[in-house]
Amino acid sequence: MIQLHLLPLLILLSPHVSGSDVCDMFVQEQCPFLPGNVVGTVSGLESEQLCQKECQAVSSCNNFTFFTFPDPDPNECYLFKSCEETSPCDDCVSGPNTPDMPDECVVDCGQFQNGRCDLLFDNMLDIVEPVTSSQECQEACRTTSSCIEFSYDRASEICFLFSACVTIDSCSTCISGPPFPDVTSCDVTPPSPTTMPGGTRAVTVGGRSRRDNLDYWLGSTEIFSLDETCPLHIWEMDDWSEMMVEYIDGKVMACGGYDRTKAGNSNKCWALDLNTGEWNLLKGLLWHATRLSGSVKFQSTMMLFGGFEDVARQYVQEYVVKNDTWHYRSDLNMPESKYGHCVVNVDDELIFVFGGDTSTSLSLDSAHVLNYTSGKWLELPSMHDARHKHTCLLWNMDGQRGIMVVGGLCDGANCDVVGPLRSVEFFDFEKTRWETLYDSFLQEPRYSHGMSVLDGVPLVYGGFRNATEILSNGERLDGGTWTKMEDVLVSARGEFGYTDIPADIIDC
Repeated sequence: MIQLHLLPLLILLSPHVSGSDVCDMFVQEQCPFLPGNVVGTVSGLESEQLCQKECQAVSSCNNFTFFTFPDPDPNECYLFKSCEETSPCDDCVSGPNTPDMPDECVVDCGQFQNGRCDLLFDNMLDIVEPVTSSQECQEACRTTSSCIEFSYDRASEICFLFSACVTIDSCSTCISGPPFPDVTSCDVTPPSPTTMPGGTRAVTVGGRSRRDNLDYWLGSTEIFSLDETCPLHIWEMDDWSEMMVEYIDGKVMACGGYDRTKAGNSNKCWALDLNTGEWNLLKGLLWHATRLSGSVKFQSTMMLFGGFEDVARQYVQEYVVKNDTWHYRSDLNMPESKYGHCVVNVDDELIFVFGGDTSTSLSLDSAHVLNYTSGKWLELPSMHDARHKHTCLLWNMDGQRGIMVVGGLCDGANCDVVGPLRSVEFFDFEKTRWETLYDSFLQEPRYSHGMSVLDGVPLVYGGFRNATEILSNGERLDGGTWTKMEDVLVSARGEFGYTDIPADIIDC
């Protein structure tokens, strides 16, 4: 907030002031909170000008005081009958209901940021294109009811209008801000490029392998980076496949799956102690013993979506870390019963679910997003290729934020290509549509594989090439091209659980 001049009360209340003195009417002081003097309050406004607009809309309001607070507390706008006495304040501005507060009085360029508001569907009012300038985008926000924030991308000439802006996503060609003051008064310097996520190792657990034309199941665990496999000795588990694995609360958790020794689905969870290499059985049990569920780390906990029990299910199960229990979230059940789909958490608010298989062996091209706060599912445009047993990843593709879907298997009437897939698709958050990345197809098809980001590089590994060939190799995404890497895994395996862990928690 800029420092405004403290001026006599007479100036504050004066209804007619020359143009050169208009800014002197708005002072860094607060009006008195006397009984009967406050005629209204409004929370969450972005600027003094919007607060003044609220005052102008209330017939008994003659003055306003606008308080700014650091996040997460909302700004507050107080409307007053009169302002006969004032007192100093550090983070407030007071003024009369007229004349309109000019932009030059409040040019607080800190209100504008490089980046784009997070594309939460509940907060998005409109998308306008083409828009040729940030000023034109800001004007669209000013004339759109409930708009308190705009984001303008000069590269795509797209203008986004929001009723709320929770977080700012990285975008080197974007500027975001409120409808006032005038954006052209501020010069926002583009930030340096954001580095891709890195500093991780991949963990794989269990799965199915093949030797001499015979399948066998694994209880082993591997931890590896792009350059090496960690020599840490980890206890062997029972033969186990199709489990769900996430890094939760400083531990690797593996849940559910198919237990070959008991010839059935498991409702148990295990936690890996990375210091001793021991797998320890947890007390909490799944409400539904499933395999091939979609799993995700969400708000520091683990969630399972759907899966195969005796048939495909739509269940949602949520783990509570503090008391090691699982809850069945029937209020969040998926729109479809399926298994072998992929799930992505975006900013601990939205959960995206893509593809999957049904009880009738029909691969799906469907896409849905869950708003966890509201508990509502929204159907999205369908993928170009139906698929299951694929992987997906939150990613930045050529400056566009979205979700990359890789490989998989297609069965049934929805398939353009039947069988294992090489295809890669990208769901663009900005355009809310799919793009098939023809120049970024895998070198070879694979399904029931893993995918990690290691040192900022996406890597797919293991899985099935076809019904009889199980892979130990991988492919890394260099630029827009997948490059083969041999012997990424010590043991060829598919249908395994996998997750990423911070590199610095284990010494390899």
